[in-house]
Amino acid sequence: MLKEIATRFRTREVRSGQVLFEAGQPVTEAYVIAHGRFTRYTAGKYGEEETIGVVTDGDQMGDEAIGQSDPLWLSSVRAETAGVVLVLPWDVVTEFTERVPSLAAHLVGLR
Repeated sequence: MLKEIATRFRTREVRSGQVLFEAGQPVTEAYVIAHGRFTRYTAGKYGEEETIGVVTDGDQMGDEAIGQSDPLWLSSVRAETAGVVLVLPWDVVTEFTERVPSLAAHLVGLR
């Protein structure tokens, strides 16, 4: 099964400053950071940008949406350096987690 999932990922190069997704947008893809530094941020109490985390090589994004009917991103993510992400369409994530419940349980456990 892992080999099958791996064949469904696509490689995407990103430039420094590029926003991968914004808070409130529907989750349409899951990401694994192959290389680069990305900042998770949200609107602060007074409308300013508030950094809530950093993701780098090997980190994933999207697992927090597994099991939700219409998932939305809770934060925005911007590339701080040029990088490479592996992208898996959300319908593929849904297909595999519905077909293999143990995979869904494992991914939920990563949160």
